[in-house]
Amino acid sequence: MSEDSDAKDGFDIEFMFVDEISDALKIEIPDLLKIQLSRAALRWETVIKNDLPDIDYGVRPHQEYNVHLRQRIRVDKKVDDLLIIVGQRSLTH
Repeated sequence: MSEDSDAKDGFDIEFMFVDEISDALKIEIPDLLKIQLSRAALRWETVIKNDLPDIDYGVRPHQEYNVHLRQRIRVDKKVDDLLIIVGQRSLTH
């Protein structure tokens, strides 16, 4: 999960937390969940040995409607291996 993915060989897992990309969603991802996901990603990065080609969405942004969040999510940066978009919603609705 390095900030400078070009400086690191191997598999890289990055998260995009919806509470950090949209205030309109009124979703707050607990810090503990973010920490646990980051730790799990670090572990998987040591297990997965193969690297995937980077995809630069900065050149051609990708936008998709997320039915669970009921909002479009836009990716407009370089993705090195795997980008996981993390959100949550109440199970009571």
